[in-house]
Amino acid sequence: MKGERLKVKGERWNVKGFVSWLKNLSPFPFHLSLPAKRGMTLVEVLAAIMILGVGLTAIMVSLSQCMGLMLASKEYLDAQWVLGLGELKNPIRETDDVKEKVPVAAESLDELLNDEMKKRRYMFEREVEEKPDDTDIEDDGLYVVKSRVYWGGVRYRGYKGSSEEIVRLVLEKK
Repeated sequence: MKGERLKVKGERWNVKGFVSWLKNLSPFPFHLSLPAKRGMTLVEVLAAIMILGVGLTAIMVSLSQCMGLMLASKEYLDAQWVLGLGELKNPIRETDDVKEKVPVAAESLDELLNDEMKKRRYMFEREVEEKPDDTDIEDDGLYVVKSRVYWGGVRYRGYKGSSEEIVRLVLEKK
């Protein structure tokens, strides 16, 4: 740019003259401005590190929650599959005594499962809900049957760990 000339309204100015003309137009005197900074201060570096830390922490928390949700989803999908196996092994057939022939005591289906699924100790059971005796309603032969798969815990005193259940109505043959 050395030696270049600018033409402004018919006059010839050099670059230095133009810069000095710009300085005179500015409301802030150039000679009082701070010198140009090179690099960042310690406070700026610490603030940037804190912002990055908070962002990375939020991402890690989100990823761990997504991972937990995916594992739970896989467990419930496997439970649905095991529930189907239990229904295939112990189908509900037409019977005249639903209370006696439909229930299945809790049993393991390990012989039908692969090694990974055996680790979760899936159990299958089916029960028929008792009808209340104190009602004046005539017995219609309709029973509530619950087929259930549970896993991940020892069954004692009502604790069954995680479970998946299908509820259906079964009509007793008369």
